[in-house]
Amino acid sequence: MHQFPVQRWESVPGQRLRHVAVGHDGTVWGINVDGQVVHFDSTHGWTVVPGHAKQISCGSAVDVWAVTTDRDVLRWTGKGWRQMPGTLQYVSVGGDGSVWGVTPQNDIVWWNREGWITRPSAGVALRRISVGNRDAVYGVSEENDVYKWDATKETWNHVDLKTKDVSVGLDGMALAVDGSSTQFRAKESKLKEHMAAWQSSGIYERFPNVEDKIGLLLEDKWGRMLENEWTTPTFISFTKMARQLQKISVGSSVSMWGLGNEGEPYRWTGEQWEPVPGQRLRHVSVGADGAMWGINDKDKVVRFDGVHGWVVEKGRGIFKQISCGSTVDVWASSANGHVYRWMGRDWQRIEGCVRYVSAGGDGAVWGIDYETNNAIRWDGQRWHFAPPVGVPLRRVSIGNRNAVYAVGEDNTVYKWKPTEHSWEHISLKSKDVSVGLDGTVITIDQKEEATSHPNQPQEEKRERVCVC
Repeated sequence: MHQFPVQRWESVPGQRLRHVAVGHDGTVWGINVDGQVVHFDSTHGWTVVPGHAKQISCGSAVDVWAVTTDRDVLRWTGKGWRQMPGTLQYVSVGGDGSVWGVTPQNDIVWWNREGWITRPSAGVALRRISVGNRDAVYGVSEENDVYKWDATKETWNHVDLKTKDVSVGLDGMALAVDGSSTQFRAKESKLKEHMAAWQSSGIYERFPNVEDKIGLLLEDKWGRMLENEWTTPTFISFTKMARQLQKISVGSSVSMWGLGNEGEPYRWTGEQWEPVPGQRLRHVSVGADGAMWGINDKDKVVRFDGVHGWVVEKGRGIFKQISCGSTVDVWASSANGHVYRWMGRDWQRIEGCVRYVSAGGDGAVWGIDYETNNAIRWDGQRWHFAPPVGVPLRRVSIGNRNAVYAVGEDNTVYKWKPTEHSWEHISLKSKDVSVGLDGTVITIDQKEEATSHPNQPQEEKRERVCVC
């Protein structure tokens, strides 16, 4: 097997594969030559996972699907495989959770969380399908013709290309292999324009070689491409998520975790809160890519791996709180206000003193100043003060640099308005609030009931420097 780090293909020894899949967060799964399911991570290398399959697809660490030789459809739960309804000859899952498949009768189907919905035919039988997100779907016919799904018109458009295989990422990047196994890369022109804007914004440099993180920023929670401005946030819908929780964390609309009154962890399946046994936690945080970190009842830093379960990581001293923006961006704070960032093998001390720190999925980081209890923002070198809200803050949560919420000591909730460089008071009392990269907001009310709110962020302005 080979991986493509920057400008060349690099060999990854240890397995011979006949199928491979990689998620937008870098998660790698495959089927080896013996039909065994395998998983790769940089710490443990290749791990054989129970079960056999003929094809596998990975949208992220928490969204892995497979098809067996009997055409049964399986979904990885973190502990084992759950059989899903229907039969398929091929399945593909996108980084946004979208799942498409090809049935034994060559029908194209889409999973709507309850069952398979048949989509319009391309006019020819498709043998292969690839999903990056709900608006980036490609198919390959038996004659190696390529078709792209038009989500607006709900039709397939023929692409002037012959290929043996095609794969599309969350950001719309498509990789094709022709008859001579030559790779072609294609991008939508609109995406190029947005990418150029992000590259000039200063955010792009914070994620070298992680292009999919930027691609995730280019879409709103409904999968539509963003234009030049964000829509004003509205609270038009409240969804009670039946479970009493004391803490919550949101990475995105498909990545949510919470803690019960005894510290028992739960994750949201899309329909219910599912217990994840093995640890008692006093703090939990989940990133936009599904990465989950926490602090257990023995003050150890732990993370949850979909294959290996709970893993204890190194901890420099005792942290009281941790925040995970993504797999590559994990921060923590100690009881004395020290700030740390995970560097992959150990923690690096960051200047300043905070009572609470929060990392967004786009790399933006906010905190609560240790002395003043005001909100502060990290620019990569120093902390900057945001205007005070009028009450001491005890919690801040950031999904991205334009989606920032705070909770006061009196449980009042505030939303950051970047264009006005001020806070907006939300008519809501909450013990806790958490916002994901896609703008999904979850709050916990006085009765410790979790509630979901729709939201979209805005632009930002400058802030004054915080001297810690």
